[in-house]
Amino acid sequence: MASKDVPQLVAPTIPERLDELTPGWLTTALRSTGSLRGAVTAIRSEILGEGEGFVGLIARLHLEFDVDEPGVPATMIAKLPTDNDLNRALGEMLGAYEREVRFYGEFADETGFTVPRCYYSAMDPNPLEGREEAALRFVNAIPMWLLRALIPLLLWFGTRTRRRYVLLLEDLSDARLGDQVAGCDRHTAERLARTLAAKQAESWNSPAFEGRFWLADFVPLARVNQLMFRRNRKEFFRVDGDRIDASMLPVVDWLDRNGIALMEHLGSPPHSLIHGDFRLDNMFFRDGHEADDLIVIDWQSVGFGRGVYDLSYFLTGNVRAQDLAEWEESLVRVYHDALVDGGATGYPFDSCWKDYQISKLMLFHRWISGGGLIDLSHERGQAILDRMFEGLFVRLPTENLDSLLAATD
Repeated sequence: MASKDVPQLVAPTIPERLDELTPGWLTTALRSTGSLRGAVTAIRSEILGEGEGFVGLIARLHLEFDVDEPGVPATMIAKLPTDNDLNRALGEMLGAYEREVRFYGEFADETGFTVPRCYYSAMDPNPLEGREEAALRFVNAIPMWLLRALIPLLLWFGTRTRRRYVLLLEDLSDARLGDQVAGCDRHTAERLARTLAAKQAESWNSPAFEGRFWLADFVPLARVNQLMFRRNRKEFFRVDGDRIDASMLPVVDWLDRNGIALMEHLGSPPHSLIHGDFRLDNMFFRDGHEADDLIVIDWQSVGFGRGVYDLSYFLTGNVRAQDLAEWEESLVRVYHDALVDGGATGYPFDSCWKDYQISKLMLFHRWISGGGLIDLSHERGQAILDRMFEGLFVRLPTENLDSLLAATD
């Protein structure tokens, strides 16, 4: 099902650019993980289309070898950080690149999901190696006024760092890729809700989350995210204010006052795996049993918390708005039933439904906090965000928000 553990052996250098993935480099890298015995003699790279990744460069590598080896693929996928300075800074600040390398190196087998096989992964050492958790505690202890002053510095540093990351992954071109812009029908939405819940039930309050500082968690950086919300609120309204009608303005003010409490709630038990970017563009499908033919990619946001956040993210971004207005509650019930069937306990439907509503508020918070931070110069990326905004505002809670948060377990 999941990829094999990948030894964290490194080739002589870690590439910064696609053209540094030479036949010699690939030979050394693939031999170091036992993926190849012979040699790569030629390579042709094909950058995948616009909208495939916001903070990463993704390319298909076409390889030639000196000898035929059974099981050695002729193509594979390479992932490197984007060369867009703005998006690179955001990826660094959020820990996205390190998180995905660590995911494939030490956690992929524990998710329950089928993921691409990883042939090689490497990154430069973290400057805070061994002190990461202490650094998070330090950030949480910094006065808000000082933290506010540090955020621009962190973003600036993200554009200047030359830390290197690389992944070589299984090419899934033989499978069907989902299409978020096209959306999905009710049958697909139901099957994905069931599959998500079944996998999250397997990780329900799992001890596997403990001691992995790199897993995304709503709580440790809640104060940073809230400051990002306040810092970027004006820019969000400048760029996307025409999407917001008058009924949403009090919600924005409420998020300004309650964003930290929102994140603390979603980060509180019961915990389960959260993919963090659970959408059709990150899913491949092969013919087979519904629960087994799904392959999930892009693990840069993987973490833990109240797992219904993933369902909220999926439904608002991948189901057409008019359909979501009709199907929403029944789809959440499908998800909850599958959680219970999978062994999740102590989580009645009322709590799940409220957490789903809170998750939509969290998504709204994140769109505002990320305002102006991602360069969407390509049409598909903008179309994806258009789809997400359209779905997010379907039945977004706008009234009695204090009671919604206070009334949740």
